[in-house]
Amino acid sequence: MRRPLVLRVHRAAVADEAVAGHQFDYADAFEVQLPEPDPLAPREWLARGLTALLLRVRDEAGTSPDDLADWQVIESTSDVIHIERCLPLLHVVVVGRRLGSSGRRLTTLLRFQRPVLSRLLWTFVGVGHRLAVRRLLCHGATTAHAAGKPTVRPPDATPEPTTAASAPLTQAERRTRSRTAILESAARGLSRHGYGNLVLEDVARDAGYTRGALYHQFKDKNDLTLAVFAWVLDTWDREVGDLVDQQTDPRAALLTLARHHAIFCRRDVARVAVALRVECSGQDHPVGRQVEEAYELLVARCVQLIDGGRAASTIPAGPPSPAVALALVGAVEGTTIMLAGQTPHDEVLAERAAAGVLGLPPSASHADDARGPSA
Repeated sequence: MRRPLVLRVHRAAVADEAVAGHQFDYADAFEVQLPEPDPLAPREWLARGLTALLLRVRDEAGTSPDDLADWQVIESTSDVIHIERCLPLLHVVVVGRRLGSSGRRLTTLLRFQRPVLSRLLWTFVGVGHRLAVRRLLCHGATTAHAAGKPTVRPPDATPEPTTAASAPLTQAERRTRSRTAILESAARGLSRHGYGNLVLEDVARDAGYTRGALYHQFKDKNDLTLAVFAWVLDTWDREVGDLVDQQTDPRAALLTLARHHAIFCRRDVARVAVALRVECSGQDHPVGRQVEEAYELLVARCVQLIDGGRAASTIPAGPPSPAVALALVGAVEGTTIMLAGQTPHDEVLAERAAAGVLGLPPSASHADDARGPSA
């Protein structure tokens, strides 16, 4: 079974020496710190991550599955991979780099081949790019560090039993355990009291640790809140996103997203995102920016599915897909908020709301197969 790790990916300055002096129209860099030394060279995690993201990677007889197809490899060492690719509208430069023993950084540069069309394309594609980078940077970390390592469990999961014969915890395991407890406590505090009323001393006390132990892992309230939110996103990806990705039909994927998002929202961990979005909306604040970026990525994911469903004729034509995606996210989230605690009607009506926004006939939704009496 996969043992998930909570990894926080954050933006970094675009300052990689491999791209110094490059002229570009767009650039970004993202970094992640793994909990243990990284066993994969940058070429390995970049190539495998691209494969997982369904980008074209060579898979021919006699060719390594890690060989990159359609990319020009400029440099490949144990510490860096520098690849480039020229597309009709974009020239793409990607640099993956090892940071110390356990860090990864991915830098992306773009030159627009046709300024107007390229910029228009990137307006839509760029939103999904940020989600793709997050997954790519973390690719391989789960399996590379799974054996014998504790996982970060959801805040309302049943604690694992311990026995007197249990082996003593290592320093890394103790650190993970304390981090998990603090994240759980902070998630409860944020969902109940919001960011402004979150008191770190109370978080530490509720977790069973001192304030010093909290500050040993998180430098301030912003850092802790961003870590909690990253944990929320990781949990959503596992419990909702993975199920969506398993669907081959875009229509089924969107209805699955609606139903399982409602199920996800029954827990404290889900209410963190809603509380932070309401409190930080319209503010130029690190937490607010992170929350809005996450919602942008969710909307972009829905846009792609709507476009795919329309192309396959499983979703009818209608208003522009970005408008439909925004309406779908709003309808599903509003339904789950208003029906909090009303199981199973929350998931049934969330799916039905999504079907209505998409313009699907009632028979397209499985909402009528509800478990329980009619609402």
